Amino acid sequence: VSSVTSLYFAAPLFTHAERRWNRELARAPERNGRLVWFPQD
Repeated sequence: VSSVTSLYFAAPLFTHAERRWNRELARAPERNGRLVWFPQD
């Protein structure tokens, strides 16, 4: 069993700018050891 918290980031991903913004927002939880994954991955 993994002790890492995983987060599914459900957000708009229609444009390059939205995808870039999603990645920017994901940095905070990733810095705190969370695994973040997106529908765009």
